[in-house]
Amino acid sequence: MDNAKKSPSRSRKTESTFALVPPHDEKIEQAVLGALLLEGQLYHELSGRLTSDMFYDERHGVIFGAIEYLAAHGQPVDLYTVGRRLEESQMLEKVGGAACLAQLTQRVGTGIHTLFHAQILRQLWVMRTMAATLSTLAGKCYEGDFDAIMAEYTSVTRHLDSLFAGAGAEKHIREILQRHGKVIDERIARANRGELLGLSYGLTDLDRLTNGMCPGQLIILAARPAMGKTALALKFSKSAALAGAHVTVTSLEMSDISLTDRLVCTYAGVDSSRLKSGRMRPGDLQAYQQAVGELERLEISIYDSPGATLTRLSSMARARRRKGKLDLLVIDYLQLIETEAGATGYRNNREREVAEISRGLKRLALELEIPVLLLCQLNRAAESRADKQPQLYDLRESGGIEQDADLVIMPFRPSYYKDTEFCDDNGAPIPSDMGLLFIRKQRDGATGQVSFRYSPDLSTIEDYLPAFSDSTPTNALPF
Repeated sequence: MDNAKKSPSRSRKTESTFALVPPHDEKIEQAVLGALLLEGQLYHELSGRLTSDMFYDERHGVIFGAIEYLAAHGQPVDLYTVGRRLEESQMLEKVGGAACLAQLTQRVGTGIHTLFHAQILRQLWVMRTMAATLSTLAGKCYEGDFDAIMAEYTSVTRHLDSLFAGAGAEKHIREILQRHGKVIDERIARANRGELLGLSYGLTDLDRLTNGMCPGQLIILAARPAMGKTALALKFSKSAALAGAHVTVTSLEMSDISLTDRLVCTYAGVDSSRLKSGRMRPGDLQAYQQAVGELERLEISIYDSPGATLTRLSSMARARRRKGKLDLLVIDYLQLIETEAGATGYRNNREREVAEISRGLKRLALELEIPVLLLCQLNRAAESRADKQPQLYDLRESGGIEQDADLVIMPFRPSYYKDTEFCDDNGAPIPSDMGLLFIRKQRDGATGQVSFRYSPDLSTIEDYLPAFSDSTPTNALPF
């Protein structure tokens, strides 16, 4: 079988599409098949790792397909049974006859290295698939339709990522438990070191309640305007970056300069109105310069793209993640993400559009294994209630947001409502510098509320330390 020619269709594809011979190794293919013919029980160790279309030589794929059929029907796999199956399906002559099958068994003496050989075959198949797929994508670039190119790029990269990850392969619980044990060991080690499972929010009680921003989570930060969503998002971003994480903040509403204004104020503690007007006090400029020097060392990127679609955001995130430059994605905010120009399925139904966007971002968080912090507007319903407190049903435009979210955090500043006095259970007024974070949903934990202290312009957000203690933060008392 060494000197056999490829089928005409495969040869034409090689000449016209790649102009090079696609990566392959026929001797490795022969060694794998020979080992299976000698030791048929090896197939069950390869199941899920190899399929017939992963073989470069089509005849080898046909032989492996016969082995798959026998194993699936509970029949033994050996030189005789495989030959008989090929004969019944009228494929024996196509693969070179019984003599070629016998020749395969002479290519290998034992199946001890078959798993290693199978891994090489899979890698070669992935490379061939990449070459063909990226060639198709390159062809799209000549058509001039940018949105179509971006949609194709997203589809291609998702497909290639699944090839690298081996997504969808069935796994025995025994294998999963082995990996699970390692995860538990890592959790215990982190706990003993006083570390969180995820990235720190920078607020002690919030970290304690949620265990930080964990990989794969879609975290919703939802509130009415002026409640401090963006300021809190920048606080969380800064905290993650200080721990060494690569953070990308996507602003669909503010320019990079405006967002940097707020980030510098958050870091330096400079009043935002003085920074924006230029009327800075003597100490402000020094604080600004120090903040700039420290911020330059942090891995924070700002992606300001008004009119961005889910496809473009996802493509940007995947590209940065592949380069090792993305550990937290912050998006400000959901309702400004636009629908794809070519998508017509949900036209004139914004609720379904928003639900599809939130679902896509949840998939992205799982795929990239990063937390995605998504800011979201609430509707006006809370304004008409006496307590003004935000609830899950206030999520604007879609109940799908609640369904997709792993964690829903709703900031609330009682002092914003000047005509309403908020008191704790003892009748004492809530301090004017106290804000609350309501945890309205937590898929893997308890709900509750956390207090935080903030400056009037929200440039400073920190743990709330009550008057009777100068060291231990505490939750605000319920209304």
